[in-house]
Amino acid sequence: MSGRRAVVVGCGSIWPTWSRLLKDRGIEVAGFVDLDRDRAARAAAAFGGGVAATDLGEALEALAGQGVELLVNLTPPPAHARTILDGLSAGLDVITEKPLVVEPADGQRVIDAARAAGRSVSVMQNRRHEPTFGPLAEFAAALPGPVHLSCDFFVPWTYGGFRDTAGSPLLEDLLIHTMDQARCLVGSPPAWVFCHESTIAGSWMAGDAVVTATVGFEDGSVLGYRGSWCAGGERTSWNGRWRLSAHDCSAHWDGERPATVVTSELDDSGRPTERLTERELGSYPGAGGHERGLDEILGALARRSPSQTDAAANLLSVAMIAAARTSSREHRVATIAEVLDGGNSRP
Repeated sequence: MSGRRAVVVGCGSIWPTWSRLLKDRGIEVAGFVDLDRDRAARAAAAFGGGVAATDLGEALEALAGQGVELLVNLTPPPAHARTILDGLSAGLDVITEKPLVVEPADGQRVIDAARAAGRSVSVMQNRRHEPTFGPLAEFAAALPGPVHLSCDFFVPWTYGGFRDTAGSPLLEDLLIHTMDQARCLVGSPPAWVFCHESTIAGSWMAGDAVVTATVGFEDGSVLGYRGSWCAGGERTSWNGRWRLSAHDCSAHWDGERPATVVTSELDDSGRPTERLTERELGSYPGAGGHERGLDEILGALARRSPSQTDAAANLLSVAMIAAARTSSREHRVATIAEVLDGGNSRP
C-alpha cells in the first residue's frame, strides 16, 4: 500500500496517532481538511507539507490530477456519514474512525454508495485488534453457544473535548468498542438491547456518563455491561474487564494481559466440580490496536477484498448502539431489527 496518496478530513486530537500510522506505512497525505484552517495548516506542516482546506471539495479541487485515492475520516461521529459519502462520490476509498455512522439508515446509504462506486469503506475498530484479545476471540469461537459475557468499564474521562458536553457520551463514542468486541466473542448476530443511562453526584460531565446495558444475541447468548466515565476510585483497563462463562469453563480478560481460562472438572452427571485447571491464552506477536487494524484494512484494500470491518460487516455494531439509544430514551427493550429498518418493525 506504500505510495498511495490520501486526504485526511479532521485534524483534531486523534490525528497525531494517524499521522504516525500513515507515515510508517508510506502513505502520503496530500491534503488536510478541518473546519479550522489553521489547524489543518499546522497538521500539513508537521506532516511535511500538503494542501490545507476547510472542506473536502476545496482540497480535492486543489489536488486534481495528483492521484489521490484514499480518504481518511477523523471527524466527530455526527459528520461521518456526510464525509464518507462525499469521499465515495469523489471516487475515493475510505478509512474512517469508529463509529461508521451514527444512524443505521446512514450506514446502509454508505454501503449502497460504496457498492455503486466500486469503492471500499472500512472502519477502525481498533479494540478488536488488541494482541491479547485475539486469542480470547479464537477461544470463544470454538465454544458452543449460548454463552454469558460480562464487561465492566470504569475510567474517568478527564481530557475535555466534545465528550464533556455530550448528552450520551458513552453511547456516542466509547460503547461501540464493547459492542464490536462482543460481536467477535459471540458467533451469533445481536437481537436486542436494554439500556439505561444515568449519572452520579458530582459528575463534571454534562450528560449521562453511566451506562448499564444488557444485549441479547440470536443464539441466546447475553452480554451484561456496566460502564462509567464519571467515577473515581479503582479503574479498569480502557478495554474493560471481561468474563466469558460457558458450561465447563470461564475466560477472564483484564483488558491488557493475556486472558486466562479456568476449566472445571465435571462429575458423572456433567456438573462442574471444585477441581479446577487454569491456562493462559497468550498474545498475538507484534503491535495491536490501530497498527494491526490499519494493516488488516490496507491488506484488504490491496487485494480489493472486504476488510474485517468493512461497512457492511460493521453495520450490526452501529445497530447495537442505535438500539441502546432507543432503549434508553424509551425505557424498553429495543430490537436490532427495528433500528435497521427505521423502527417499522417495533413490536
